Amino acid sequence: MLDENFGDRGNKRVMNIVPITLAAVVPSLVFYITAYIMTSPWQYTHPKHCISLVVIIFLFISLLGLFTRDATHKRRTGAGKRDPTWMIFIFLTCVLQWVAATATGFVLYTSYMQPYYDFISFSTYLDVDPSVKRGTQLMDSGRVIFSSSSYVDRSRAMGFKTIDTFCVAPITSMPPGNATKMETYDFWAVGKNCCLGSDTAVAGGTSDYKCDDYNNPRAHGGLRLMADTDRPFYRLAVQQAEAAYGIKADHPLFYTWTSDPIAELDELLFRGDRRFIFSACAAVIVQLFLVATTAIAFSKVMH
Repeated sequence: MLDENFGDRGNKRVMNIVPITLAAVVPSLVFYITAYIMTSPWQYTHPKHCISLVVIIFLFISLLGLFTRDATHKRRTGAGKRDPTWMIFIFLTCVLQWVAATATGFVLYTSYMQPYYDFISFSTYLDVDPSVKRGTQLMDSGRVIFSSSSYVDRSRAMGFKTIDTFCVAPITSMPPGNATKMETYDFWAVGKNCCLGSDTAVAGGTSDYKCDDYNNPRAHGGLRLMADTDRPFYRLAVQQAEAAYGIKADHPLFYTWTSDPIAELDELLFRGDRRFIFSACAAVIVQLFLVATTAIAFSKVMH
């Protein structure tokens, strides 16, 4: 059954290199192209088009499956001389690589690329004084570098407890210990499970806020909160802070407090790209292993 996969060289049977090369290259390309489409900027700007391309790739694989079935049928009935063994191998591993690429692309996109694309689709603001600016002026902000005098006011922090504790603390530029309150506290540093709940916070006079870079004196930046599911709970925490401390937050915006939001976002892209490259290399290694194992098995059968 394997005659067409081998050639004669003297008295030795030599395996045909063409189907082996195709078996190594084609499924690997299926993985790379599918995973790239799933994680590319097109997936963010034109998701329907990208899904269509991924489906088209699967349709081509299905077409290969039809050719494989036809070749197998002809071989069994004696109507065809070409051995379909490597075609079957290519088809099955293409399906395997397509499924792996789709799953990998989805994980990488949701974990790294989509958050990155979310941030860069918003504006970057520099030297923002939270005592002067209002939330309505930065509604399109994604990355913010606050003024050098800004800090997280832990004395007015609050935590709203459900299953998790949603922690908030106002970002201010007023001198610490100053009894004067800002007209409105619209910028809030947030974090999850890094402070006490509201009942303990009110009773003890502090929420013990310890989120992200709260204690880094060089931290003056914020990355906008993008998780829509968490935002209502942070709003409830802000409302509790308003009632507890007698302050007002007209248009609260939520940020992860960090020393360098621009570099942190670049690091997010770097981690996503690195994991994509690692996944693509792993797919190639797995494919080469499968090809080598199958070729050795074929060789033993022939000899």
